Amino acid sequence: MSKNLADNIVTLRKKHGLSQEQFAEKISVSRQTVSNWERGIAVPDVETLNLIAKLFDTDLSAIVNGENSGTKKWLNAAFSSFYGFLSILTHIPSEPD
Repeated sequence: MSKNLADNIVTLRKKHGLSQEQFAEKISVSRQTVSNWERGIAVPDVETLNLIAKLFDTDLSAIVNGENSGTKKWLNAAFSSFYGFLSILTHIPSEPD
């Protein structure tokens, strides 16, 4: 298993304030299974990765790659909207698409 994936699982679990035991209970696996994932010894199956994504309200990209594409898209949209608003207030022409 990719060390990156293992690290991302640890990061997400800790970010949400869960122990390995609490996390394991929420996705119906053993604490030892979670420990094996986090040490890079085993890999969660696709169904379990989907459960983890739902539990942490994120997408698979955040688990596998350590990034949340949903958050990036939201931030880009928010920045574009803010820039558009500023351009109206200051009469600066908008950037062409």
